[in-house]
Amino acid sequence: MLNVVCVKWGDWCQPYGAAYVNALAEGIRKHLTLPHRFICFTDSAAGVDTRIEVAPLPENLHGWWWEKVYPHRKLRRYRFLLSLPYLLERSRDKRGLVSDDRRFSRYPVDLRGFYNKLFLFKSGVLSGQTLFVDLDTVLVGNIDEIADYQGDFCILRDFHHNLQYGSGLMCFNPEKTTHIWRTFVAQGCPSFKLGDQAFIEQMMPDADFFQDRLPGQVVSYKVHCAKRGIPPYARIVCFHGLPRPHEVGFVIP
Repeated sequence: MLNVVCVKWGDWCQPYGAAYVNALAEGIRKHLTLPHRFICFTDSAAGVDTRIEVAPLPENLHGWWWEKVYPHRKLRRYRFLLSLPYLLERSRDKRGLVSDDRRFSRYPVDLRGFYNKLFLFKSGVLSGQTLFVDLDTVLVGNIDEIADYQGDFCILRDFHHNLQYGSGLMCFNPEKTTHIWRTFVAQGCPSFKLGDQAFIEQMMPDADFFQDRLPGQVVSYKVHCAKRGIPPYARIVCFHGLPRPHEVGFVIP
């Protein structure tokens, strides 16, 4: 069965975070007829509709000592010593969702912000073909063709930079993508200027793209809709940043 998953982490778009989860789940129920299960990975299920399956994210125990390692080259040589306080605090993670990753790296597993998305690629987290959808995504038509992808990995082309990836919508075979998480951990959870999608681009250089497979079905609000309205053949509208859907008239319950 197809997994349809989203990630709600921290105080994203408060006080509307849980409402966005509920709205996305309702959109999936309305516009996807393929057998599926909807799962929200989150650090807090408060406000999420009780009909929605919830799965935990790792507890993020990073502190200032780790945040300052990567921005400063001179500190990188000392990152193991700087990470010791983090390693001690990590023992507080009763969920144990990343404890087994110690065999890949002596550095801490640090999932700042949108990097929580990479946890979905960890071995054993998901089984079966998976469609990931960002919360600030609006479904406006049937998405069966989009969700019925059977290859290893499909992602968005960045709407502004055609040669770059956009991770707001992904469909993947979890068995073929575990190296993304494993390498991320082994490298000490590096931070990239362009975020998680830059790391995914390195790991999956031969990805398929939704815009190439199904032209016109996945569009950007800023690029395609803001001035001209939603195109007639669109199925998914991606917001990728500001404005959020509720700020331009889409009802978020």
